[in-house]
Amino acid sequence: MRLLSKKKFHVNDKDERNRTALHFACFYGHLHLVNFLLHNKCNVNALDDQKCTPLMKAVQSWETKIVSVLLDNEADPNIKDSKGETALHQAVYVNRPEIATIATSLLEFGGNIEETTKDGFTPLLLALRERKLLMAKHLINHGANIYARDDFKRTTLMYAVKWDSEDIVELLLKKGLDHSTKDAFGWSSLQYAVAGKRQVIKIITLLPPCLYMEERV
Repeated sequence: MRLLSKKKFHVNDKDERNRTALHFACFYGHLHLVNFLLHNKCNVNALDDQKCTPLMKAVQSWETKIVSVLLDNEADPNIKDSKGETALHQAVYVNRPEIATIATSLLEFGGNIEETTKDGFTPLLLALRERKLLMAKHLINHGANIYARDDFKRTTLMYAVKWDSEDIVELLLKKGLDHSTKDAFGWSSLQYAVAGKRQVIKIITLLPPCLYMEERV
């Protein structure tokens, strides 16, 4: 308050990396300061030199309450950083129980569950690529497109096979994914399972074919 009372300081002042006070307050979990800055009309969607928003910083630090406050004050969950990642993509990297609540909040405030990065990854594909299997399940349960494919045509099932995740492989097969679908290299999920000697080969070969379509009927 003392600093802002002096004419040479402004609530949206930036450092050499274009970070505002709100970026720092969100990352370090200072909820009271976040509220103070928002009350003083700071830019809730300010971008730093990596095009990261304060919302992204709050997500990175799993600050659930701050995320909610920012969203209530019109923070945009679909802004992309320099990698083409949104706040929901950034949530994928966080290994904390709170992140499921944060992801749900982002979706409730219009976060695009199918937005893609510069490399063609939806949040679900990114979660599977990064082996964040709990987040992957969370996104699937919230309606993420299980048929999404990356720039090399790799499917969600292929990534689940890579990590030998029996739960997700079975879930995807029951929802209708075809294990014979091929990627840009001409390989199918079944071939990857066989070549990699994955345990999920048992599920792929033993699950009755009729179950593959039960979610579509």
